Amino acid sequence: MKVRIYPDPVLKKKALPVADIDQEILSVLEQMKNVMIQGDGIGLAAPQVGIDKRLIVINNEVIIKVMSDALDSDDIADKQEVFVYKMINPEITWRSEERSIGNEGCLSLPGSYCDVERASSVSVRFLDERGETQNITTTKLLAVCVQHEIDHLDGILFIDRISNLKRRLLLDKYKKQNNGLRQGVVKLL
Repeated sequence: MKVRIYPDPVLKKKALPVADIDQEILSVLEQMKNVMIQGDGIGLAAPQVGIDKRLIVINNEVIIKVMSDALDSDDIADKQEVFVYKMINPEITWRSEERSIGNEGCLSLPGSYCDVERASSVSVRFLDERGETQNITTTKLLAVCVQHEIDHLDGILFIDRISNLKRRLLLDKYKKQNNGLRQGVVKLL
C-alpha cells in the first residue's frame, strides 16, 4: 500500500460509500493503520492510498500524546483510551459555531504545513468494524483530524481551505522541497 502524493488526481476524487463490511474492507483498514503509523501520521483516508472508499483511520494514541505534551500533563493520557479509530462511511452530523485555527500537515503533502481554520468541535457518525453505528463528539486535535480526513473523502485537501496566496506560496515551496516526489507515490511499507 502506497501513500499518494500531491498532485496525484486520486486525491481530488470523491470516495464511494462502503456497501458491505467484509474481510477485504477490514484488511484495508488494518493496512491503512499500518501505513499511517509507519508514516508518523495522525490520520489517513482511503483515497490517500488510492482506494475510492469512505474509510478513515485516526491514531488516538498520538492525539493523546500531543494533547498531554501541549498541556504538560500526564493526566490526559491516564484518562483516555489508547486505540486507533477505524471509521467506515464517516459523516459529520454537527459542527460548532466556534472556530479555531491550527497548524495542519498531510502525508500526501510531505513537509508542508499551514494554519487552517475549522470548527472547534464536531459530531461524527460512522460504522465500526462490526458494522455498528457509532456517534462521537470530538474537540481540539481529534476534531481537526476528523474534519481533515473526511475532507479527503470528498476530494478536499487542507490547502483547499486556505487563501489563494497562501496556497500558491505553500505549493511553490512544496515543489522545490519535494522535487523527487513528483511521481505522485511514496511507498511506506
